[in-house]
Amino acid sequence: MVRHKSFSSGFTLVELLVTIGIIVIITAGGMSVYSTAQKRGRDARRIQDIKATQSAFEQYYVANNAYATSCSTMAGDLQAGIPVDPNGNAYYQSCSSSSAYCFCATLEVPGKGNSASGTNCTSFASSGDFFCIKNLQ
Repeated sequence: MVRHKSFSSGFTLVELLVTIGIIVIITAGGMSVYSTAQKRGRDARRIQDIKATQSAFEQYYVANNAYATSCSTMAGDLQAGIPVDPNGNAYYQSCSSSSAYCFCATLEVPGKGNSASGTNCTSFASSGDFFCIKNLQ
């Protein structure tokens, strides 16, 4: 009588499919967290740029007793020059005159902006989530 040895080494198809399924779920969750972290990082940079621009507007006002009518006028007061959005899109919006200014950034993460409340940026607050600054004088 011939006996066949049973092979117990290796994985079954079901075990492999379960393992692959678990790996896919973990990867999808990790990518979601990574994407959110990137958005929050870009928003933090936007807020930092907006605050630096506010400081430059105010320094220009002190030196000239009037606000710059455009960002390019006061580019020398910004250490890194006129800020560029970290995502490369047109997220920064501004309006200014010699007596007032408003500078806004569109944020990617909802609920993190100040929505232009209390600023003279009412034209920017119509849609989206904004972080805005206005003149302090």
